[in-house]
Parts: sequence; C-alpha cells; structure tokens
Amino acid sequence: MPVTRTSPAHQPPAELVVTPDCPEALAAGPFGLAAFSLRERLGGGKQSSVRRAVHRASGLEVALKQYTKEGLHPVHAHQCRRELRLHSSSACRHPAVLPCYAVWEDANAFYLLLELVKGGDLYQVLHERRRLSEGTACRRVLGPVLDALEDLHAAGVLHRDLKPENLLVRGDHGVVLADLGLAIDSCRERPVTRLGTLEYMPPEILRCSAKRSSACNRDLTRPCYDGTCDVWSVGVLAWEVLTGASPFHDESKDVIRDNILRKELVAPSGMGREARDFIRRCLARDPAERPTVAQLRRHPWIVARYTTPRPAPAGGSSVVSGSAADKTRGRTQPSGLASSGSTVGDRSAATQSVSSARLTR
Repeated sequence: MPVTRTSPAHQPPAELVVTPDCPEALAAGPFGLAAFSLRERLGGGKQSSVRRAVHRASGLEVALKQYTKEGLHPVHAHQCRRELRLHSSSACRHPAVLPCYAVWEDANAFYLLLELVKGGDLYQVLHERRRLSEGTACRRVLGPVLDALEDLHAAGVLHRDLKPENLLVRGDHGVVLADLGLAIDSCRERPVTRLGTLEYMPPEILRCSAKRSSACNRDLTRPCYDGTCDVWSVGVLAWEVLTGASPFHDESKDVIRDNILRKELVAPSGMGREARDFIRRCLARDPAERPTVAQLRRHPWIVARYTTPRPAPAGGSSVVSGSAADKTRGRTQPSGLASSGSTVGDRSAATQSVSSARLTR
C-alpha cells in the first residue's frame, strides 16, 4: 500500500505519498522540489512540465512532472489531484503502466515522481520507421497496452487519452502506458466529458460537451460512457502502427470529426485478415457493439503473436533484428522499438494511401 506522510512545516511537500514502486534509496528521502537537481525538459504544456531530474541524496535519475497552480482553472486542478490519486494507487500498478514513485503538492504546484524511460515514445518510432510489422505491433505495442487496460478497467479506471505519444518505449520490452492526466475512476465519478486527442476520440465522447466544473461528473442527466472508449482508441492505435497514419486524419478538425462519425475505412492491401477484423471490431461506432478489452486480449490476431511477459526491468533501449515472421515484401521490419531520439515530426506530415479490403462487414 502507498505510504502517506504529512511533512513537517520546514519541508516543502504538504502531503507526500510514496508508492511501493519507489526505489529504496529514493524512498529514504528527502522529497520536495529542492531535493532534486532539474535537468532538461522532456515535455509538457502551458502549465505543466516534465523534466529529467536527479535526486541529490541518492543520485537516482527520475522524471519529474509538475503542474503549476498559478492561473490553473479549478477543473484542471481537480484533474491534477485526480491524476495524483490514481497514479499513486494500487489500481494503476501494472508492469505495462509507467511506475509512479511518489506524488505531492505544495503551495505552488502538483508533482509526480515517475520512472525515467529513455527509449522515447512510440510516436518517435513511427516517425522514424513509418509503420511496424503485425508481429512487432502485437508483441511490443498492442499486447502490453491491452494487458494494462484490462487491469485498469477491472479497477474501474478509464485512460481516455491512448495515443502513440503516451506510450513510452522501454527497450526491447515494448511500451508502457503513461500520462494518466485524463484518466478517471468510473467507480467514483461518471465519465461524461468530451476530452482527449481528437483523432483518437470515439463518437460517444465526441458527442459529449466540454467540462465546466467538477459537478459535471455528478450530473445524472448527462450521457455517460464506459471502457469501450479506450477500445476505440486501441483500434485507432492498431491502424496507425500498421499503416503509419491515423485512419481519420485531415488538416481540418471539422473533417476529422466527420470522418470519425461517418467515414468508411478501407484497409491497405497488405493488412492481414485478422488484423482487419481486430480493427473493425474496435471501431464499431456503437459502443455496445465493441468488445471489451478482455475480449480483445483473446482475439486470434493477438493470441497468435503475444504472450503476457513477466514484469520487465526498467530502462535501457536497443534495436534487435527482425525475425522471419516480421519480413514482409522482402524487407525486414524491426522487432525492437528503440527510438534514435531524433526530433519528433509534425503528426500532420504522416500520410498513408489505402486500397481494397474494406473493414465493414
């Protein structure tokens, strides 16, 4: 169980939660912003940042995610506190979910101390390689993602922002699911809000209204959605890793919305029959017609290519050569996922022509 410590007045954190995943040398403390040497910025937004940091006392490298409180809208403050609570809870502890070591807040910000994964993210991999073979996609991406989501959904947690940018590459061990910033515990709150990344958003979320206050989650008159929203995103992810582009992409947001609601997808001629069936089931526009994550995990396309591994060691990145099963059209597809760490290109630059093999029944 996570250990909650109320800090003395002279220490920066007002409340500190240290999780069982925290390395012993780090768990000994101290904590607080001053306890870390901040290095380069790894990502973030207007009021958030993720930086590589070194714990001064132990010398351990971590990723420090920080949300600045000044000017933070109450809705976003609510989401920050929810993220801290979820990521430090036992519900989100899984080998394929990015480990959280500790969380706290002070007068200035919210903080999450996370494992530092040095392999980059899946978006970088796709930018460099364009696409993955079906074997690599199942073994290194979709299998681990389904394993993680199955546990999250069993605990009532919906991720709601599954996309390549939120999948970090842990060397040859595949991806880990990161960024629970939009996740929600559906046992405590009703998921009723339109949020996420547009190209990965299912129709039922697209039709929801934006959140204006935390009271929205208690409004029983608003339509509610469930874990099948993540199933839709798995289908979009599967399409993108196999083709190199989102199935609904366009320069216009209005066109993307229309594509999500109405576009009939046509798969590339080289996509296998089982892969097409897997994606078709995920992208059923009626959420009642989609399988659960547990059912997807038993789909023949996944079962034939992926076995749930033992917990993988953290860190590291390397490239391994493709196997015979990963060779298509005379070219060997890489079976590892390590990224070279080069600059990530614009998502809109990726395009992929499609032909034959309709996904509809």
